[in-house]
Amino acid sequence: MYNALDNAIKNSTNFLQQKKDRIESLTMELHKTSNLKYTVQDRIYNDLYKEYSSFNYDSAFMYSRHLLRNSYESKNNILINKARIKVGFILLSSGLFKETLDTLDNVSLKDLPDSLRRDYYALLSRTYFDMADYANDNYFSKLYNEIGYQKI
Repeated sequence: MYNALDNAIKNSTNFLQQKKDRIESLTMELHKTSNLKYTVQDRIYNDLYKEYSSFNYDSAFMYSRHLLRNSYESKNNILINKARIKVGFILLSSGLFKETLDTLDNVSLKDLPDSLRRDYYALLSRTYFDMADYANDNYFSKLYNEIGYQKI
């Protein structure tokens, strides 16, 4: 296991360059497709969101907002709610708890397929667990943990 970790550390520069290359390729593809259908742009925005989600908050947030804007243009409630969940994930990842809850509050559960419903509840419960960790006290932490367990 240590050898695998050592190899990963040694290759971190290569991994970073590969990520940057994928991002550059997707960005170039996006510029070429600016007048194409929503579905093409949506795929690229989604890929860019995935690349940035654990790499750069500002860019991940920007592409999650592009996904949300495009989903409104599609008028597809499932895509709209899927994009809202992605926006919520990025907000939570940056510690913006209120904004995460506000975003998730706008998700319509009645149209969600089971897979997105699981994502929604997992993110909602994680939000409360993260709030409990942040509060780190005997009152709010207990309350947030209780709510988090109710959402699972």
